[in-house]
Amino acid sequence: MNYEQILAQYTDTYLDINQCQKMLESRWSTLARLLPPKWWYESSPIRQWLNYSDNEVYETALNLFQDELLLISTRFPDHYKTWIGSISIPEQFWAKRFEAAVIYLLIHGKIDIQALDVKSDVSNNDVDIVIGDGTERIYIECTSVRNPPVKAELQEINRHVEDYIIHEFNQIPGSYLVTCNVLPNFLDKSAVDQFIDIFATFIQQVRPVNEVRWDQIKGFPTNRPDYGQPAAIITPTHLPIRTRITGFPPQAFVDTSGQALYSKIKRKFGQSRGFSGQRILMIDSSFRPDMYITNFTGFKDDVGRAAEFDKNHQTFSIITLSQINIQSERRLFMGTSFPMPWTPTPLTPLARRILEATYMI
Repeated sequence: MNYEQILAQYTDTYLDINQCQKMLESRWSTLARLLPPKWWYESSPIRQWLNYSDNEVYETALNLFQDELLLISTRFPDHYKTWIGSISIPEQFWAKRFEAAVIYLLIHGKIDIQALDVKSDVSNNDVDIVIGDGTERIYIECTSVRNPPVKAELQEINRHVEDYIIHEFNQIPGSYLVTCNVLPNFLDKSAVDQFIDIFATFIQQVRPVNEVRWDQIKGFPTNRPDYGQPAAIITPTHLPIRTRITGFPPQAFVDTSGQALYSKIKRKFGQSRGFSGQRILMIDSSFRPDMYITNFTGFKDDVGRAAEFDKNHQTFSIITLSQINIQSERRLFMGTSFPMPWTPTPLTPLARRILEATYMI
């Protein structure tokens, strides 16, 4: 099966467009009004959040996103419909989601955003956010880095499959914590359903009152190093919470080549020329935590190499890396900033306020 067929095994179980719209209008009426008419597509994160909105994580994600769009639409009523349009493009969703979080935090930090999506007077380039305080002007460009296509597709599949498994375990009567060191093949939904059914049948028939350890799960050979750990542990919690599963492996997809972030920064250099004034590039690394780990220790690797590429010092004075937290009022975490060698020291007052408002320093 190809990527679309594998993913469809799971997204085909989701709420359809009419069901999603009905739920939005019932529970998130403001969000329903603020989303573009064609926001829906099969693997849309918004559709996924609605489908699993009984999970507190996604209920919160929808509430926070609604708050952001309401604030932005109120602040920029004339430009809002144009600004929000790209949320319906799969390749641009997370960059726009990141930009929404940044704008929200800046407004709450009482920083004067003068305009969004401003075109250069001397080129066809544009920049996401323009900020001024009467004495200086700063341009901010927001973007999100993703994996190369094959890895990005696998990461997308894993994201949907993990939510599906978590949801199905939540439906098992009782309150149990299931810890697994063996997992099914995510690419085959029939194997995933068989895996879930083994636990559901056992729990419903046995109703264990003490911890149960399985050395193996019938039909599912150990394909990960177990380090002496059992294949699964089923623990009664005796708490008023639903049955849940843990044990998913991390999906960092570490790319030690260092090319992806470097290439992204170089492209943004070209797109952001034509503006006179200080510029800040903010990068969401939620889907590439390896980039953060590679660069966070200092001005080095991808960021440093990209800075060397900007020989005339005509583009970004500061580059930041952070990640989105869709269930936190804080919204961004693990923020760090990389002033370029030619950036004024100390940082200008407005630049410092921007970095503080977005948790980059």
